[in-house]
Amino acid sequence: MAEIAHDGQPAGVERAPTGEAAPGESVHPAEVPAKEHPEALPVSVFADRRLLALVVAVPILTTGVLVATRFFPADPMLASGLVAVVVGFLAFLLMTSYVPGAFSLVRLRGLVPDSHLGAYAAFEREVGSALNSRWAVLLGAAGGIIGFARFPVAAGGIGELLGDGPSALSDWGLIAVGDIAGETLIGAAAGLAIWRMIVIGVKVHQLGRFPLRVQLGHPDRCGGFQPLGNLCLWNALVLSVPGVFLGWWIIAGPASQYGSRYVALHSLLASLVVVLATIAFLLPLWSIHRSMVRDATHLRDDIERHGQRIDRLTRDLVAARDDIPSETWEAMARDLERRQELYKANEKVPTWPIDARLATKFGTSQLVPLLGVTGMSKPIVDAVKAVSSFVEGPG
Repeated sequence: MAEIAHDGQPAGVERAPTGEAAPGESVHPAEVPAKEHPEALPVSVFADRRLLALVVAVPILTTGVLVATRFFPADPMLASGLVAVVVGFLAFLLMTSYVPGAFSLVRLRGLVPDSHLGAYAAFEREVGSALNSRWAVLLGAAGGIIGFARFPVAAGGIGELLGDGPSALSDWGLIAVGDIAGETLIGAAAGLAIWRMIVIGVKVHQLGRFPLRVQLGHPDRCGGFQPLGNLCLWNALVLSVPGVFLGWWIIAGPASQYGSRYVALHSLLASLVVVLATIAFLLPLWSIHRSMVRDATHLRDDIERHGQRIDRLTRDLVAARDDIPSETWEAMARDLERRQELYKANEKVPTWPIDARLATKFGTSQLVPLLGVTGMSKPIVDAVKAVSSFVEGPG
């Protein structure tokens, strides 16, 4: 289907930028042709492969060793928590695989006007620099400290952990000491991952400062911007993993060995995770939405002018004399049909980089923690227990 340009010309005709970026834009050089700017390089999430190895290997190795040695057979919550950690890191690694394509497709699809391609190339380099900033190491160190902190707390203090008492580290076995090292490194890897998740959200949000171009008739039904929506969805799905873990133990905890000991804490944390996941999904896309709305306003003007031409052509056909040549009448009718199809296909201009499918995926990912927090899971749990009792029979 042909695309309607701002100047009323068909697709393929060069289109001028539809507006200026929002005030305060940091990356906007003068209107210099893009070819005079350095070529943009794919965004690298982990420029230092050693940090990537840390994020990949440490959670899997730590959990694998502890599960293989049955280090905590009487603590299923801790065991399931470590499994959730591995799943969360795998989700994070999948998310990072979408980062280079999401940012480069904005340029390759022409979603930024040609006059701003130089600024956008500089923006891509800025994204890569921010992802690999030295500040990430500080957040990784903070995560390592948090990962280690639970052990002094469990021992009754750092003095008890390093001293000669019954909780002293010197009395722990090799696997226990390895657990401390592993969980400390998991905390450090989590800090590195969290930094990158924050940077991705911030940089997607900053994209709204560019005068973005909505593509009419694009197959993704998001004006060509769905890769950005999908990236933010994965950013939120990473947070959904601990949300599912917490929601499950809110539901199953009271019937387990833990009773209701952790329900209040897990409910608070699950509520926080749901809020953070919603922010990670929607807030970065809000500025993209606003920029798409600005472009859609111009496009709707063009589309409605096209609708007026349909009206004039229809009136000409209705008022046509009986002696008009059939070839002329048929040509006018075919022209009217093509224009009507074009108008119908582009009547609704996309203004969000997400569609119903992405929104449904996000909502589904929040189902378990929401069931736990709201208490709506109790009828489900009671029904499962009733069915189980019926199947097992009296006894």
